[in-house]
This record gives sequence, C-alpha cells and structure tokens, in this order.
Amino acid sequence: MKIRIGIRNNLFYPFMLLLFINLCRGIEIIIKYTIKDKDNIKYIYPILIFIPQLFGGIFAQLYNINKEKKENTKSTKIEGIELIKKTNELKRPDSKNKILLIVVLASYFNFITILLGKHYFPFYKQKPTDSFLERRIRSMQIFITSILCYLTLRIKIYKHQLFSIIIIFVFLIIIFVFEIFWVETSLYLLLIYVLHFLIRGFLDTSEKYLFEFNFVNTYIMLIYEGFISIILYIILSIIYMNPLTIIKKIIDEEKETNFYIIIILIVLLILFIILSGFRHIYRVNTIKLYSPMTHALTELILDPAFVAYSLAEMDDKDDIISFFWPYFVIIVICLIIMSFLSLVYNDFIVLYCFGLEENTYLEIKNRAKFYSLTDIEVEEE
Repeated sequence: MKIRIGIRNNLFYPFMLLLFINLCRGIEIIIKYTIKDKDNIKYIYPILIFIPQLFGGIFAQLYNINKEKKENTKSTKIEGIELIKKTNELKRPDSKNKILLIVVLASYFNFITILLGKHYFPFYKQKPTDSFLERRIRSMQIFITSILCYLTLRIKIYKHQLFSIIIIFVFLIIIFVFEIFWVETSLYLLLIYVLHFLIRGFLDTSEKYLFEFNFVNTYIMLIYEGFISIILYIILSIIYMNPLTIIKKIIDEEKETNFYIIIILIVLLILFIILSGFRHIYRVNTIKLYSPMTHALTELILDPAFVAYSLAEMDDKDDIISFFWPYFVIIVICLIIMSFLSLVYNDFIVLYCFGLEENTYLEIKNRAKFYSLTDIEVEEE
C-alpha cells in the first residue's frame, strides 16, 4: 500500500480556519485558569461568539464592497476600445421566502449548537472525564455531516470516503462501548452530544445549500446568523437569567484579584472576540469552497493530542478511572485512526490500495494533466 499527501493549491481557508479554531481554544484555556468565577463565565461565552459573528460578517462585507468599487473604477478601455461590462444576476432555484426560511433555520441551529457547546457541555461534570467528552467523540460530526450531505445535497460518497466513514463509525462504536461500560459516562449526556452533532450537521448542510444552490453571500449569512442568535440569547437571558446581575457577580469576584490579572483577562476576552470573528469568516468560506466535511476535519484533527493531554493531566491529579492506561491507549489510538481517516475522506491523504485512490482530488488532477499532454502530442503529430 502506498500513501500520498493530496496537496492542493488553495488550502488557505482550511488552514486559517484550523489556526483560528485552536487560537480561540487556547485563549479559552488561559481564561479558564485566570478567572475566579468559573461558574458564571459560561453565561458570557455565547454572546462573545454571537457578537463577532455579526460584526465579522459586517466588516467582511464592507471590505468586499470597497474592493469591488475599486475594481469597477479601473480603466474599462484597452487600446482606446471601450469594454462592455455585462452583469447577469444568477437565477436562484428557490423563492425568496424559502431562502429566508432556511436562513432563519440555519441561524437557529447556529444558536443552539453554540449554546450547547459553550454554555452547557463544558460545565456538565458528573464525572471528571465529562469535561472533554466532545473531543473523544467529535469524529461523529464528519460521519453525520457526510450522510446529511449525501441525502440532502446529493454530494456523492466515493469509495475512499465510504471506506473512511464506515471505519470511523466502527471506532465510534468502540469508544461508545468504553464510555458506557468502562468510564460509566451518562447515556443521557452521550445522546445530547449526538443531538448536538446532528444540529451542527444541519447547520453546515443548510449553509452549503444556500451558498451552492442559491448563491447566498457568505458574509450576509454571517450577519443574519449573528443578529438572530443575539436576539434569541437576549430573550433567553431575560426569561431565565439577569445578565447584568451575572456580570456584576463576575466583577465582584474579580475585584480581589491582582489589577494586572484583571487587565490580562480583559485583553484575553477582547482577543477572543477578534479571533472568533475571523474564525466565523473562514468557517463559512471553508464550507462554501470545500464542504461541511472539511469544516468537521478542521474541528477534530487535533483532538487526539488534546485528549491525550487531558487524560494525562487527570492521571497527575489522581482523578482517574480504573484501569486508566489501557483506556488511555485505546481511546488515543482510536482518535488518531479516525483523524487519519478524516484526512483520507477529504482527499488530503490518498491511499493507493483496493482502488481507494480513484476519484480523489490528486488522481483526478493527474488524469487531467495526462489527457492534456496526450491531446498536445496528438495535435503535434
């Protein structure tokens, strides 16, 4: 068996998305160890994500408009001949009402997935291992999303992709068995995570549909998602909690802290908002130019390292489960294999065995070059 790296010329957006995802995660970890009031900070995180989503979309759209204006002011003449510019508006297959409905649904999915991911899961701790359960089963996101894209968008699943998601599913079953019977993780929590990944799959699939078939502007989409999510979070806050009281509690708790620590915390929160804005921008562009499965890949690719570190940290503190090291080895190996297969699914790694290389980006590109050279040789003859 031969393995090749599927290098592409336009990997800028996935790499930048991966960078900003992990920068945001790094800042969250630093804030976690800096702030005293770890309970109430969970009420702040969602709004720190919705606000940059809205304003990130606004600034990116304004930048695009300004760029287009500059391009339009360029000379429209070549050697004195006036060029004719024709602007054709692409015809959308769906009505405006249907598009608006999908946008609202996608915004609702966006609101729910961030609320669960930042407000609920990190602070649901019946067991020490619950705090990073998402990282252990996040490969479910690529499995669910690939199925949804096949059923709704008719995105084909080729041989190497089918092979990848089948093996990923098998390893997910292994992890679930260990979680339920060895670690004794709550079945309720596992089911909520399955729902969470399903909602994320619907969000990414809805966005891909709007971008691909209805030519919805990615940044306008961000503006809608951010605005609707902020409105929903304000309504939720008014009904279930008083945000001003929560902020006051956090400030009162931090008053006893060193002044410089408070300054560092404020800088970290501002930095988190800025980086979240860029993360949103590169997320929608990755979904548009690649696929929801590529977005899932950027989310999970470094999970084996994070899970290994988290488990090792637990061992140092003696907050460990019985038979810790066998569990550690099995889970980390499963995650490494699933991350590898996620790369195979997205054509970043090509396996040359059993015909798995067919219909990969690398082989299609090589065939295109071959036929192009063959045509040139025929013309020369």
